[in-house]
Amino acid sequence: MYHPLSEEIRKLVQTHTQATDADFVRTQIAFYVGVVAASMQVKVKSVVTGEVPVNVYTTNFAPSGAGKTSSLTFLEEKIFNMFYKNFSEGILPYKQKSAIEILALNLTARENIDSDKALQIAQGIFEKAGKYRFTFDSGTPAAVKQFRELILLQGLGALNFIVDEAGSNLQANQEVLNLFLELYDKGLLRDKLTKHTNENKRSDELRGSAPANMLLFGTPASLIDGGLTEKIFFNMLETGFARRCFFYYTDTVPPQVKETPAQALKRLKQAQASINLGTIADDIGGLADFGNISRVLKLTDAAELALLEYKNKCQDEADSYGDYSPIQKTEAQHRFFKAVKLAGAYAFIDKSPQVTETHLEYAITFAEKSKDSLKRLCEQPPKYEILGKFLRENAGTQFTVADLQQKLPFFRQSAAMREEMLSLAQSWGYTNNLSIKKHIKNNVTLYEGMSLMPTELDKLIIAESQDLARGYKNHYAKWSQLIEFVKHDSNFTNHHTENGVRKAEHMIMGFNFIVLDVDGGTTINTVKSFLQGYKYLIYTTKSHLKVKDEDGFWQERFRIILPVSHVTRLSPEDFKQFLRNFIAELPFPVDTAATDISRKWATNPNAEVHVGDGKLLDVYPYLPNTTEETNRKAELAKIEDLDKTASWFLLQAESSGRNNSLFRYAMMLRDSGYELDSVKSAVLDLNSRLKSPLPEEELNQTVFATLMKGTY
Repeated sequence: MYHPLSEEIRKLVQTHTQATDADFVRTQIAFYVGVVAASMQVKVKSVVTGEVPVNVYTTNFAPSGAGKTSSLTFLEEKIFNMFYKNFSEGILPYKQKSAIEILALNLTARENIDSDKALQIAQGIFEKAGKYRFTFDSGTPAAVKQFRELILLQGLGALNFIVDEAGSNLQANQEVLNLFLELYDKGLLRDKLTKHTNENKRSDELRGSAPANMLLFGTPASLIDGGLTEKIFFNMLETGFARRCFFYYTDTVPPQVKETPAQALKRLKQAQASINLGTIADDIGGLADFGNISRVLKLTDAAELALLEYKNKCQDEADSYGDYSPIQKTEAQHRFFKAVKLAGAYAFIDKSPQVTETHLEYAITFAEKSKDSLKRLCEQPPKYEILGKFLRENAGTQFTVADLQQKLPFFRQSAAMREEMLSLAQSWGYTNNLSIKKHIKNNVTLYEGMSLMPTELDKLIIAESQDLARGYKNHYAKWSQLIEFVKHDSNFTNHHTENGVRKAEHMIMGFNFIVLDVDGGTTINTVKSFLQGYKYLIYTTKSHLKVKDEDGFWQERFRIILPVSHVTRLSPEDFKQFLRNFIAELPFPVDTAATDISRKWATNPNAEVHVGDGKLLDVYPYLPNTTEETNRKAELAKIEDLDKTASWFLLQAESSGRNNSLFRYAMMLRDSGYELDSVKSAVLDLNSRLKSPLPEEELNQTVFATLMKGTY
């Protein structure tokens, strides 16, 4: 339930300006309602809060298109213009004249000087304080204090601070904002002590309250920039602005209703003829009256009870926040206080003699809506996640740094900070179906997001044909059907094709399993030992056990089908590199020439089939031009002194478990004929190379104890 008069104003603003975001306009109106009450130095009195000035602080952020400037201009020129006029031309000159005369009388009595001289001094003091300004958009601490002195001298007015594009102007106004942190509660400031000299005489301290209002508005991108501005803003919230401000924050703007020129003309004419517009402006203008200066509005008993109930509710909410949400916790604890101030402003603009329970309900509705915006501010996704989502949504498009900075203003950071953000985005992408590729072309770095959908084992990408190069039919195979599929008498690829043609330029990017050719040099049992823990299918080829090696042993020839973790779209060049990256780690020989994207494999009606169960092969470490590929190669470089068997188990240790990998390595060595002491020495050496080596005592109780129960 919003304040009715404010809602009527909101409708007028939206009709005239076509501002589409109602909550953004509501927040601007709340500020101006506070300006009216504070300018008249209205106070609200409650048994809960005591007597405090009525004033409103707001932060109002929405993207371009929300009608920020147009709605602000309309409010100032069409709604609150009569109040400004009556205030500036009516009561202010008389109040200043009266204040000068009173100051002169005090000087005459205190300084024992004649009245003419006292009047001259009093006029000089006012002139030194400067002219009254209804609003200001920047300043210095000294100027703010001087303006506050003018308000104290004349006993009328308020400091009304409006900062447009607050994100861009936040740093420049930090010192002024620090003063407004003090001014909010009771309009008080602590004076700075300066040295008293003949040239710089310390003036008398002026006592009293000078209420302050604040409106920070602009675009979210300029405020939440992932850099210094964002850091300053959240530091402000944590040090006190969260409990003082009402918030509105959105990343999106409702679209404008499309109008024909005739429809727009009709709407504008109707708006200009609106009786409400002039009536509201005149009614608000009438509040600039001597009888309203320094009014004290008390809460009714019903409002006091409602306030206590709301305070308790706010405290319960604050208690629900953990220690890691200090901004929201503090805001919740003090939300009732800013609601009281806003309720006082509503009561004043309604010309009510008291703050009623209904006025408080209006303010509470607004405060609760503000809470939601603060939650979005505090709990928004980190910048690296936004970067990751942007690259994922634009998968396949390559962006320069300049492109990213234009699309994502928070990316305007130093090179080191950009690299850190990209690294974090890559880590986020690991669990969110994204990989980020980095290309360098003509000395220009390009970034590309690659969307990776998890592999469904019932939808393995296959194209099959009886022909070598043509007639390939695209379909999806179930993993459970592969045992029979590899016993067909046909050819297959692990990519779909265009028009059934098996050529690189006709292959459709996207695969979710790979095939490796083993043409001798190892055995099926050895490969099964290495692939333990992975899901795989091994089937023998037509040339299995048909050819002897140089030692006279029949060569085992077979193919390995390994489903991968994600459906991966790679160009022919990148697909080739992907396979080479993986093959480089394998501890057994495979055909390194069989890496073309258009490669076909023959099935075997007489195949011997072996199936292993376990995890899918993770594609991330092997994707070309990615951070993962770079990191993986760096790991391989560190262990290049190890043989392929040892390095394979070392690389598997992090994902398969240290103890399990070390045990499998020990069994592999044992089965290869190594003596017990040699096995122990090799296992201990491999263990020492782990990021977190296992204690030797644990190895004795597990790996070596189990090993001793075997052949040894």
